[in-house]
Amino acid sequence: MSVTIPDPIATAQAEAARITANPEFCLEWGIDRVLAECPFIERESLLAGLEAFHVERMRKIPPHTTYPEAQSWVGYVLTVDRELQALSGISTRQMAVYRSLNHYLTFRGYALDIPARKRDDGTTDLP
Repeated sequence: MSVTIPDPIATAQAEAARITANPEFCLEWGIDRVLAECPFIERESLLAGLEAFHVERMRKIPPHTTYPEAQSWVGYVLTVDRELQALSGISTRQMAVYRSLNHYLTFRGYALDIPARKRDDGTTDLP
């Protein structure tokens, strides 16, 4: 089965245009939503954890020696990310928000320091 890999430069240009047209939505809205829903989380600790997770995620991209069949797709993804950062001028932290926020919340979000909450009826919600 033959799979055609899209042009990474065209993909990066389209994503950069989307980010440039609406940076608030692409780079801030997700973080603002998390902080609104979880007021006990500090913005800086969330962003620092997210950035560290993103860097770890990028380091775990499989090498072509382990998965030779994935090399063309891995090359595509890395090229898109590199070109996207070059075209849009976003930082590593902003790239982490753009690419890894949902994954971070799924895999590490539940480990954030969540305090127990007292309800009005006297019961307690545990994390």
